[in-house]
Amino acid sequence: MNGFKSFFPLVLGVLKDWRVIATLIAFFLIIMIAGFIANYSKKPPRLKSEKPVNVAPVQESGEAEGGEEASADEETAE
Repeated sequence: MNGFKSFFPLVLGVLKDWRVIATLIAFFLIIMIAGFIANYSKKPPRLKSEKPVNVAPVQESGEAEGGEEASADEETAE
């Protein structure tokens, strides 16, 4: 127990030293920069066209005809 009481102030003295703190900050900054560089990827270049192409939504002909056929079948069933 006596060894722990004399060991604890020594550990606190080391952790509070400015050189240890500066080294830890530099270490974390280098690790963060290395991670950013390792995961960095450029976006692919966009192709520039002269005129933007507008595509209108196309309805399927089966849906429009199917609705009319269903209503016609209901009228004849009555």
